[in-house]
Formats: sequence, structure tokens, C-alpha cells
Amino acid sequence: MRLRIVAFCCGVLGVAAWAQEPIKPPTPTTPAPPGGRRDARKPVFTPDPAEDAAKPAPAAPLPQDPVESRPAGAVDPVEELFLKLPKWPARGGRDAAEALSGLGDKVESRLIEGLDHNDWRVQAASAYALGRMGARRAAPSLIRAIREPTNRQSLSELMTALGRVDPERGPGEILPFLAHSSARVRDAALAALPGALDSRFLPAILEIYATTRGAQKAVALELFGRVPGAHERDEIFAALSDPETEVAHAAARLLGFRAGENGLARLLAAAKEGTMRQSSYAMIALTYAED
Repeated sequence: MRLRIVAFCCGVLGVAAWAQEPIKPPTPTTPAPPGGRRDARKPVFTPDPAEDAAKPAPAAPLPQDPVESRPAGAVDPVEELFLKLPKWPARGGRDAAEALSGLGDKVESRLIEGLDHNDWRVQAASAYALGRMGARRAAPSLIRAIREPTNRQSLSELMTALGRVDPERGPGEILPFLAHSSARVRDAALAALPGALDSRFLPAILEIYATTRGAQKAVALELFGRVPGAHERDEIFAALSDPETEVAHAAARLLGFRAGENGLARLLAAAKEGTMRQSSYAMIALTYAED
């Protein structure tokens, strides 16, 4: 009973003390966000526009080096093109050489080095790219590669490239291959020569004509038509009576398409007064002229 009286007295005294304390004003709080709870512990932050305007603008990011920004283990695109050159003459190697030919000075030196490669496919692809670029600086290396007897499989592309990058010196290096025993090499040499040849190459053509026979001699006759003023030489009229058909026919074809008035008059005379063989091929030449 005594404990109950003591507890009652303590409770009365506590209520009286609470009643005597001053009432404090409520603390302002931020409004609760939509759908969220209000946190009365965080003060309200109001940005100062003047302070933000005074701050310097953030610096622009520095450009990254494409090599540094490339993922680890990635192959350089140019290097990847060079790695495809041994696929020549398949499409992958040809496409790579074509792409390299558009990169100019960036890859020119390395392509010139490729002319000395021990893989003929790399040699041929490098020559093709240099020819497409018109890289005149590659002419000495192309001449050296053409003169190397072991470079036979890449010879076609080497000659074609030389004819493109150096039309002045190129024909002089290419002409001797017209007397080659291989028809493939002769055809490649003929295709590599320009459509018009300077008269200074006429002695080389005459030597080929005088020292060859058959297909080689027929090719030399065709070259007479590429030298200005050489398409009505006596050697061509004499070839109308050559015992080899392809030589006589090459002469008739050249005279029929290229002979002027004087040449046509000589063909008429050969048709009337020449030997049977010469007369026959002179008539063929006149037929070409009428067509």
C-alpha cells in the first residue's frame, strides 16, 4: 500500500513539472515529395544563380589517341590489310591491295619493301597497289624486281606497275620480255606497254622483229602500230609473204586498219603483182580497210 502512494506522488510531481515548461515553436520542414516520405533532418538547399554563373565552364575532354583507345589485343586496320596480301590473287588479297592503294604516302614505303619479299604473292599484291597509286618513287625497286630472274610468278604485276608509274623508263625494261619463250610473259609484257610508244623505242622493236619468229614476231609487228609513223614500214609489207600464218596475218591486220592512201596503193600493187601468198594477204588487208 505504501508503494502505491509513493508512485502516485511521483506521477503528480512529473505532470506539474511538464506543465511549467515553455512551449517551443514547431521546426519548419521541407514538404514531402510526391509519393515519398518527408525527411525533417535535411535542410532545404536553394542554389544561388550568381554563384553558378561565376564558376568556370568544365574543360572539354582531350581527344584520345586511336591507338591508345583501341581495345587490348585489337589489330591495327592497316596492319590487318598487310596481313591479307599473301592471299593474292584471291579476292581477299586483291581487295586488301586495292584498299592499301588508297592510303598513299602512309603505306608507300612499306609497299616498296614488299617488292623484295620472298613470297611472290606479297610481291604481286604490293606491285598492284603501287601501280594503282602511281607511286613513281617505286620505279627503281620495280626495275630491280623485274630484272631478278627468280621473280617469274609476280612478273606480270611487276611489269604492269612499272608501265604505270614510269612510262618513260618502263617500256625499255618491258620490251625485252616480248621475246620471252612463255606466252604468258609475252602477253603480260604487251599488256603492260602503253598504247603509244616513243620513237626512241623503235630500235628495240626492230631487234625483236629481226631475231624472233612466230608469235613473238607477230607481237613486234603490232608494236609498229604504236610508234607514230612506223605503221607503213617496209618490214610490214614484206611480212605479208611470211611463211608463218600468224606473222602474215598480223601484218595484214595492221596495214588494213592503219594504212593511209600511200599504204593502200602499195597494197593494191602487192595484190596485183606480188607472189601468191603476198597477194592473198594483201587482199585480206584491203578487206580490213573496207570494213
